[in-house]
Amino acid sequence: REHEDEKLTDWVGYRTARGEPDREVDVTLGLDGLAPERVEVQQGELVAWTIRNTAEEGERTIAIEGYPELEPVRVSAGAEPATFRLLASRPGAGFPVIDATSGTSVGSLAVAGTPTGAGEGAGM
Repeated sequence: REHEDEKLTDWVGYRTARGEPDREVDVTLGLDGLAPERVEVQQGELVAWTIRNTAEEGERTIAIEGYPELEPVRVSAGAEPATFRLLASRPGAGFPVIDATSGTSVGSLAVAGTPTGAGEGAGM
């Protein structure tokens, strides 16, 4: 870095921030959790999420366990939906989507793929 305000990133970071999504996911967050409750994607896909809070008031913060690079996402009731992007880089049958405040599970993310990383370059 030559200047303090420069940000360093790698290809994965650049693709996550600026790449064309492979899939768009639209879910709602209600009192009973996410609908649909389980989101299924392929390893290597860049997924653009849109989450709407269907509660009459309040704000909830969600996170996906197993994807620490994703900052917790605030979803306000009655406001514009929250959006974020996630590169599905790690396979697993059920990464819990949790309410970050209470720690309770509101749904899950399944990423189909192999632990060896085959398919990780899909869509690149």
